[in-house]
Amino acid sequence: MRNLINLRQGALFVSKFLLAVTVLGSGCLTPLGAKTCREETRDSGRTPAPSGNYSRHRGRPIYYRHWIAPAGRPTLVIVHGLMSESLRYEALAQALHESGLGVMVVDLLNHGRSLKQEMSEGTTPRPTTFVEQAQAIAQVLSDAGVQNPVIYGHSYGGGVAAALTRIIPVAGLLLDKSWVSPVDQYYLQHSRNLVAGVSLLNPWAGFAWDMGIRLTTQLLMPSSLQEVLERGYDQSEILRSPHLSRRQQIDGAVQSYDQTPLLQLLPAQFRSPVRWRASGSDDVAPRPLIERLNQQLQAQGLDSRVESVSSESHLAVMDTPSVIAQWILREISQFPL
Repeated sequence: MRNLINLRQGALFVSKFLLAVTVLGSGCLTPLGAKTCREETRDSGRTPAPSGNYSRHRGRPIYYRHWIAPAGRPTLVIVHGLMSESLRYEALAQALHESGLGVMVVDLLNHGRSLKQEMSEGTTPRPTTFVEQAQAIAQVLSDAGVQNPVIYGHSYGGGVAAALTRIIPVAGLLLDKSWVSPVDQYYLQHSRNLVAGVSLLNPWAGFAWDMGIRLTTQLLMPSSLQEVLERGYDQSEILRSPHLSRRQQIDGAVQSYDQTPLLQLLPAQFRSPVRWRASGSDDVAPRPLIERLNQQLQAQGLDSRVESVSSESHLAVMDTPSVIAQWILREISQFPL
């Protein structure tokens, strides 16, 4: 009997203990509860992220989210980079919306939830150009009723942003370490100087050197792109999609590869402001080349400027979104909206 009483008392004690843990946990006094409380405190007062929607471009689904602009304020469209997705830019979108902008983020074709939905419908990634990506975004903007937006393009997204100016009026372009050319133009530019020197000594040797560089670049680019994407996926946790497998994500990026240089995508009549952001430590979009492209736009009479920073990673928009948000807000404040 005594053992039975002790057993009942022990069970009662355990029940009370578990109840106390549950109550205290909900009150933020346990480690798990404290974490939850911190998250709720951090998110309190912030505008909840809008739910996602899908538009259709030529039957292909394209995922987007839209933070609606306050009255009289512009909408900024965020165009993500190759092998990325809009989820990675949510902190930037939230910061910009809290500063009074409308914001739209899109998962490009062959990327993120757009690709996941497309694959669920029985299709696989297929070749997609800058222009087709831009047409899909234009469809999203039309469905959402957004007109004359400002376009922010990061890396590969800069090519899509430039192509979008061919399709709809935009209030301005913000190109953050943007896709300059799939062929390593920075390397070619320095090689041309060497070719010129060799040609002075032996024109045939200079010609052979020049052709060797060009042919090697063209022949090796598809395989080197694959290698670069695989290496980037393996080395950078921030590039990995929670929606896709490694192979799906890399295949989608390869199918989205476009060899059109960025400046060729801008229409001749384009006159909206262009703002570039370049970093001295960025090997993907080298600062000297971006500065040269900016000079070409200025020579055409465009309002184009570069903000050059000495040290900033290519993925700074994900690492330090508040810094990029400040740059965007500062530039937009000077646009004739």
